[in-house]
Amino acid sequence: MAAPRTAPLAGFYFFHFGLLGLLMPYLPLYLQARGLSGGLIGLLMGCFMGTKLLGPPLLGWWTHRRGDLVGPLRWSLAAVLAAWLLFVQARGAALLSLSFALFTLAWNATLPPFETLTLHRLGPAGIGRYGRIRLWGSVGFIVASGAGSVGLVRSPAMIQYLPLAGLIGVTGMLVCGGLQAPAPTTVRAMRPAPGGALLRRPGATGFLVMVFLLNLSHGPYYAYLTLYLEGLGYEGRHIGLLWALGVVAEIGLFWTAPALFRRYGRRRLLLAALLLTVVRWALIAGLARSPVFLIGAQILHLASFGLCHAVGMSYVYALFPGPLQGRGQALYSALGFGAGGLAGSLLAGLLWSAGWRGDVYLMAMFAAALALVVAWRTLPSGGTRAVAPAA
Repeated sequence: MAAPRTAPLAGFYFFHFGLLGLLMPYLPLYLQARGLSGGLIGLLMGCFMGTKLLGPPLLGWWTHRRGDLVGPLRWSLAAVLAAWLLFVQARGAALLSLSFALFTLAWNATLPPFETLTLHRLGPAGIGRYGRIRLWGSVGFIVASGAGSVGLVRSPAMIQYLPLAGLIGVTGMLVCGGLQAPAPTTVRAMRPAPGGALLRRPGATGFLVMVFLLNLSHGPYYAYLTLYLEGLGYEGRHIGLLWALGVVAEIGLFWTAPALFRRYGRRRLLLAALLLTVVRWALIAGLARSPVFLIGAQILHLASFGLCHAVGMSYVYALFPGPLQGRGQALYSALGFGAGGLAGSLLAGLLWSAGWRGDVYLMAMFAAALALVVAWRTLPSGGTRAVAPAA
């Protein structure tokens, strides 16, 4: 378990990603039980990704203007709670849609400033330990999705308790966020910096392009892997186990990340992770009929997500220090998980509609290979040394 000093940090990740593990699989069932049409359900689920383009930059701008991380974070968490309560009480498609859009906007906005806070709590010497804190988010996802499969879908009537389960997750985030002490003076004493200062830092533009391409490559995975595997003849229960295997591998990576950072360094780890991402999509595209190769591809989730994200957080801390940290974190989230993930899903949808199946993962492989080239050519040799925020 996380040390007492970092337990509230680990707890926030547990509840934040536990909420994701609850809502992504089971919210459509709840909305269907409330009588919503399939089209409106699809629109509301799209809010999860769409509001990632707005929430992080908005809160990043607010924290930058205030020169404070914890205050805006707490207000955003309070907005998450208020919007969730409004959502579960809303009647009528218009109010329900508005309240859920506000919920996802505030919820998506909370993660980048909390990531910034976590990195500053760890400091330059402790960045490698980020993975051992972040892994509790993966644990929360597994616990919530597993508990939902046992409880919420056991009978049609059980889905009515999803609002209560969601309230537990939101409250947990609020409590763990509220336990955070004021940010260090070097974070609170921010001064406005020109927006172009983010992109003028050595390696910053290349890093953000790489992040966009990496997340674009994951679009077909998150949107169509289940349908693709069903088309290859895999049973639903086996597909569920394969998804879980990826998350378990991710947890193992986060746990071993400190030793990997000490031995290999940030740049070599990133290049290796991107190369393994290319291999992963190639396996899924051409060899997914073989359970052995498919299992290997799912284990490589430890590289395509786990290692890439752990190293990515280290780069964010190094490339965007001091006054740039909050907005750098917001850009990482919005351009990567927001714009990159959305572009990948939309492109995969167009190709899927045109009759592509396994070939959509060749597109993912090409995007990951391009991300590898960008990282190799643009990130400074030996990596950018972690720099403590300037006083």
